[in-house]
Amino acid sequence: MRRGLELDPKPIWTGALLDLFDLMTIDPGLVRTNLSRLVANGTLLRTRQGRNTFYSLSDKERLAFTLAAEVIYGRLPLVPTGQITMVSVDACADRVESRVFLQEQGFKFIGPSTGLLPAYENLAPPLREAALYAIATPSPWLAESVRTLWDIDHLGALYRQFLETYEPLAHATDISPQDAVVGRVILTHEYRRIVLRDPCLPAALLPADWPAGKAREVFDHLTARLETGSEHWLAQTSFRKVA
Repeated sequence: MRRGLELDPKPIWTGALLDLFDLMTIDPGLVRTNLSRLVANGTLLRTRQGRNTFYSLSDKERLAFTLAAEVIYGRLPLVPTGQITMVSVDACADRVESRVFLQEQGFKFIGPSTGLLPAYENLAPPLREAALYAIATPSPWLAESVRTLWDIDHLGALYRQFLETYEPLAHATDISPQDAVVGRVILTHEYRRIVLRDPCLPAALLPADWPAGKAREVFDHLTARLETGSEHWLAQTSFRKVA
């Protein structure tokens, strides 16, 4: 697991995945069904070695995995400039395809052809050829549009719910390896669902009590506390024994 540092993770044996999900009392049939769906939609690749089946990330998902890991574990902290990137796909040869591409890169569209994305000091805007864009200082209307497009009130509620659930666990003791690996998987899953939706807006566009920073502290602290026990479980099971 190594906090997403393995950018090209080795294929994982089905038996290892079933062992892990068994700790979380998830039905093996449900696991197999969802693995098949992930293969069908191109997220995973399935290979066989003798009687064993292995799963790995597809080529098209490897970059997305890498970028997501950088955000989840805080290795790519976005630094907002306070401005907004505005893009138009009107001049693109295929406006529908260009819009889909830009949405996948984080743009939110306020109409059929115009999208918005916060501007960052350390990340160039991901644009499509022939897309027209400009950098704008938020007016009251533009600022409200951004807050609405990313549903900042709901995002803040998700962060606060995360804190209510996990902050009390920060000082838990006597965590078994089994509990550590389950806790680490669930913790990471819950945090990634929030942080990957966060556009990292400048402070001027956020409520004064914005909880993202505290949620990051709790996630980092708990991840570090669970790492030793979870890695011990992984090392002692088929996760590490089948190559």
